[in-house]
Amino acid sequence: MLGLLWVCLPAPLPVRAAGPTTAAAQTRPRLATSDRPHDVAPALWAMLQRLDARLTQIHDMQARFDKLKHTPLLRRPLVVHGQVWVKGDVARWDTQAPYVGTTLIRHGQVELYEPDEKRLEIYDLGQRMDLFGASPVPSFARMVRQFRVVQRPVKDLFSDLSPDEQRAATAGKLLALQWTPRDPEVARHLAHLDMLLEVAHARLERLRLEPAQDQSWTEYRFHDLKVNRGIDDAVFKLNLPADVKIEHPLKGMTP
Repeated sequence: MLGLLWVCLPAPLPVRAAGPTTAAAQTRPRLATSDRPHDVAPALWAMLQRLDARLTQIHDMQARFDKLKHTPLLRRPLVVHGQVWVKGDVARWDTQAPYVGTTLIRHGQVELYEPDEKRLEIYDLGQRMDLFGASPVPSFARMVRQFRVVQRPVKDLFSDLSPDEQRAATAGKLLALQWTPRDPEVARHLAHLDMLLEVAHARLERLRLEPAQDQSWTEYRFHDLKVNRGIDDAVFKLNLPADVKIEHPLKGMTP
């Protein structure tokens, strides 16, 4: 997941004090009719408002995911399997195969733990985390400030739909959105984000990221979603060994 975040960052940020580490839900910004950007069609804005209203009812979520990395050099994508937990503005991503690792995202801070190396890297990213919600429960109110959004035909953005997805798309149960960075500096690194959402429950089915400077792209596919089942705050705490190496790669760097 850090690759998703890092490609959105034009420059390192100065280190700041870490925020609280509890998983308490924070106030989620809402989409107001008066906030519609001039380049977003009224009908699409109304759809985003309906989806946003459903997303505000999600207090916690857990899912399994597959991360597919496509490159021109390989005929088949590199696939990583894992699980994600979200509670409020806190998210934990665990990769389970082919390698083990944890990415913990909370209050503008990213922690990457590699148990095999006994290494923890901490990145204080501040408000740049708003470029994307860092979770499968997107905040449209934050995203529309940073991205232009348009609706695309589902099969134009996602041509490899499963039979079930094809039927859902034909029935109008899926929505494909393409998000393009407003900031020219961000656009130098990220061409666009593509989302595939299940409309009835505002469920993110797929997320694809296309960098601006190479021909590779990454896609996340979510399945086995469980919503509002309750997640203990202990899930968002790392159990670190006594001899763990802690690093701050951005410390001392300025934007």
